[in-house]
Amino acid sequence: MSNLDKMTANEQLFTELTPEQAAVVEGGAFKLYIGSIEALKTGADPVGNDEPYLVLNGKRVWTGSMSTGDPAVNFKNNLSVEFDQIATVSLYEDDGNHWYNRNDFIGSFDVNPSQLNLGTVYSKELSGGGSKYKLTYAVQVSSGPF
Repeated sequence: MSNLDKMTANEQLFTELTPEQAAVVEGGAFKLYIGSIEALKTGADPVGNDEPYLVLNGKRVWTGSMSTGDPAVNFKNNLSVEFDQIATVSLYEDDGNHWYNRNDFIGSFDVNPSQLNLGTVYSKELSGGGSKYKLTYAVQVSSGPF
């Protein structure tokens, strides 16, 4: 095969990429969508409901009040963050602003572009401080629909 034939073959491969694959090759931006959060077991707050809060890439994006058995909170594609290489999802339980209380760290995980798969919804369980939560999420190309 001549160099010209090899170059043409390579060009054809790149023209056959889906938009999602092309974004990966080009180093495009991605979007992490949090679909829902469910309290599998609460207990981080010894008095009353847990007050979990969700942090995406260092920014608090949601705060709630949950008990074991409450229906999952569905974010209806409104909770998302754009990222290039890694998005970090962290969950805490808010113990208030008292000097003697520290917020409980429930858990965290990283998401990366290798999880880009249209139509795939992932789930992750996080536990700590006496509580256990389940989060669902998806990764898309930034401009793509969820």
